[in-house]
Parts: sequence; C-alpha cells; structure tokens
Amino acid sequence: MKAIKKLATVMAATAMVAGLLVTPATASASSSQALGCQAFSARALLYWGTAVRTFTCSGTYNGPFSQAKRFRAGGWSGYLETNIGTPLFCDGDDFALNNYTVYRVVLYATKASWC
Repeated sequence: MKAIKKLATVMAATAMVAGLLVTPATASASSSQALGCQAFSARALLYWGTAVRTFTCSGTYNGPFSQAKRFRAGGWSGYLETNIGTPLFCDGDDFALNNYTVYRVVLYATKASWC
C-alpha cells in the first residue's frame, strides 16, 4: 500500500512539472492561457546603448538599461518603468525610447487588460 501511495505521489508531481514546462510555441499574450515562456520568434527586444536584450519568458526584469533606443513587444504585453513614465505595450507594439533609462521590463503571462 505504501508503494502505491508513493508511486501516485511521484506520478502527480511529474505530471505537474510536465504541465509547467509545456507551453505553446506559437502562442502570444493574447491567448487566455498563461504563458511561462514563448518561442524565440515571439521574443520581446529592448535595444539600449550598443546592446540588445532579449526576453522570452514572462516576469519582471530589472535594469537599469541606459540609453534605451527602441522596444519591440513581440508576442507580449506588459509595461516598462522608465525615467519619464510607464509606457504600456501590447502584442506587436514597436516604439522608440529616445535614450530613456529603462529601470524595469514587465512581461505579463496573459494578455494585459488594456490590450
């Protein structure tokens, strides 16, 4: 009986981990399903200084990213915290940042309410 309980626990834990790791490769933040990470083709890009930062997973990314030039949302929605305000973005948005400093990039796991 103990062995059956242990096996059931291990199987449940394995199923839970598998469920967390499997995400749609072509999904975007517009889907109703929460996204952990997306395919590289759906990445968000932040061009700053002479570098490019790539984001493929939902979450909060802290800077500072000085002299930010451009942000491309890819398949994500969320917001940026900058030295001049908090621009909101939705899937596919692409906008100039005019050398602002970006302190934080927040990518939502689901579509933002303003999109």
